[in-house]
Amino acid sequence: VDRNRYIPFTISDVSAQQESPILVSFLQLLNLNQSRYTREDIFALLEVPAILHRFKLDQDDFVLLQKWINESGIRWGLNEKSATQWALPELSQNSWIFGLKRMLLGYAMGDELFADISPYDEVQGLQGDLLGRFIDFIDALITLEDDLQGNYNATQWQAFGYQLIDQFYLEDEDNSDVFYLVREQFDNLVSHTQQADFSDDVSLLVLIDQLENSLSTQSNSQRFLTGQVNFCTLMPMRSIPFKVVCLLGMNDGQYPRSIVPMGFDLMAGHRNRGDRSRRDEDRYLFLEALLSAKDRLYI
Repeated sequence: VDRNRYIPFTISDVSAQQESPILVSFLQLLNLNQSRYTREDIFALLEVPAILHRFKLDQDDFVLLQKWINESGIRWGLNEKSATQWALPELSQNSWIFGLKRMLLGYAMGDELFADISPYDEVQGLQGDLLGRFIDFIDALITLEDDLQGNYNATQWQAFGYQLIDQFYLEDEDNSDVFYLVREQFDNLVSHTQQADFSDDVSLLVLIDQLENSLSTQSNSQRFLTGQVNFCTLMPMRSIPFKVVCLLGMNDGQYPRSIVPMGFDLMAGHRNRGDRSRRDEDRYLFLEALLSAKDRLYI
């Protein structure tokens, strides 16, 4: 197989949030108070290169940290009080703070039992510097969790968002447009509240909902037709002649779509001229795609 061969393609109709792991991680950080701090949650954050590099870590460091975290018994919970948030008794074992204590004791003392804590002695020598950088990351999460409990108006949330980017992400030429998009959403929040003459506090849940809605509407659909192979959804105005048109996911019973009406939908069964019909729309879009295929139609 010639691995140098490459088919140029573009994917359209994908929202900015779906396309960028940075945006997903940013919303995850804002939702930190609702997190159980599972290993998967923390790993998902560290898998974002901008976060990893911000704390001076690389991929090899990440692999070694995963080994330490798994073997030291860390499972979930920031500290012993994390379980109380979920109506559970206080439990320090298997939390992040407990696991880090095991690593630090193992680095400092070896395998000698101390204060009923069994040290984890795999961290040795120069690896202590790596452990220190990872502790900086956990400290930043602890500080963020405390800050998220405050009350802020739109202007203060704007400063909060700007600071969150600086604290957790390493910005460069490759990702600067993503951070510009995030800052723009905070700027829009301030301008909208000023236009409405609203100066009260904005709750964190409202902020997150606003960011999710605004980021989900930001798409890269303007990149349609920029590559030799274009992946897109069936939608109006896409009926452009192509040599080959491939339709995927055309399973029996799934296309055309049959939308099951809600029980309280009084319009169901009493359709009038002009009422929307997803099934008829899908049939028309299929006809457009069929007419657009110049040489081949693949279903």
